[in-house]
Amino acid sequence: MFTRRSVLLAALVVLALTAAPPAHAQHHGKPTLHHYVFDDGTGQLIANPAGHPVTWERCAPEGSPCTTYDDGDANPQFLSVRDDPPGTAFTATQDGVTSRSEIWRGRVRATAPPRVDGEIRVGGLVAPVPATWEGGWGREADWLQLQACRTAQGADCVVILDSIKFGRCRPDGGRLLPARYEGSWLRVTDTRIDREQPFTLEGYTAPEYVRPNVPGPPAVAGAVVGQIASGPAPVEDCGQQPLPRPPQVPRCRDLAQPASQQGPAGPTTPYPAPTAPPARPAPRVPPCTSPLRVSRVVLTRARLSLHVSRAATVRVRLARRTARPGAAKWRPVRSVRLRAQGAGRVTRRLGRLRRGRYRISIRAGGAGGATFERTLRRTLKR
Repeated sequence: MFTRRSVLLAALVVLALTAAPPAHAQHHGKPTLHHYVFDDGTGQLIANPAGHPVTWERCAPEGSPCTTYDDGDANPQFLSVRDDPPGTAFTATQDGVTSRSEIWRGRVRATAPPRVDGEIRVGGLVAPVPATWEGGWGREADWLQLQACRTAQGADCVVILDSIKFGRCRPDGGRLLPARYEGSWLRVTDTRIDREQPFTLEGYTAPEYVRPNVPGPPAVAGAVVGQIASGPAPVEDCGQQPLPRPPQVPRCRDLAQPASQQGPAGPTTPYPAPTAPPARPAPRVPPCTSPLRVSRVVLTRARLSLHVSRAATVRVRLARRTARPGAAKWRPVRSVRLRAQGAGRVTRRLGRLRRGRYRISIRAGGAGGATFERTLRRTLKR
């Protein structure tokens, strides 16, 4: 799979090789330095034109003389900048011309996550607000996306607004949330890039076809800001039909969530695109009728995990069997509380439990007065 770094390097090499004369030829343009940052927070400098010998120097932040520098990557045209201290600068000398870089401010990282302005409901106007950053070359820009996700953890997301690869849906830079995303979770991401960073040229008829940026690396910040509630459908949309289908949301309404925050079910991405829009609005989602259950309980010496059928608060008491004279048969050792936001597995670290026979007493409570109780036993041998 191609990464943004590999695509960027390939595009730059092709552009440089096609535009540059042979090494022995004379060029008429002034040598230049291009600055870039990558998802892992590191930086890179590229000296152009290609095919001309380059000598790199590193200039320490305290103002001492610059010294010859080699990053060890065996490609003199590219200089990787990783853990150099903030305040460091670099120079590249080609054909007797020396170019000096911007000041390196350290690895790129977010000091505050991005957020969203507006009402998170169908028909609401929402716009991404960039994260707060430190590090880099001081010339970076924000690549902002809004994504509709199937879960609150950010799974199965589809882009609904992209500031770089698709452009603006509206002059104000926001988007009116379509009715097909009701019940999905809204995520905002901000990827730090150089303001002149090149991209491959693709034509998108809608932002939904752009690949989602996934938070996690230091230079990609993101946050799930809420679930898209119901509301009047907007009269305008972004892009052209047909569109990829929205991410799948639950087929019934969990009683732990307000009815206004639930949406109709839909197929998951990837896609294929629908052949025609629905003839009538989808019916409202009925409440879930499945009972509250706790199952698939796993106890190890370090953690406890279990599966909950719906949103609930689960209290678990652990007791260890003891055979000491005069002691109770079951000695309490742990009492934990777990909160499940919906159906799925929840886990809690316990520390180190001793070997032996354990009694696990489970009591769960959910919306609408639903309760569940269960007692089981497990033996820890190792």
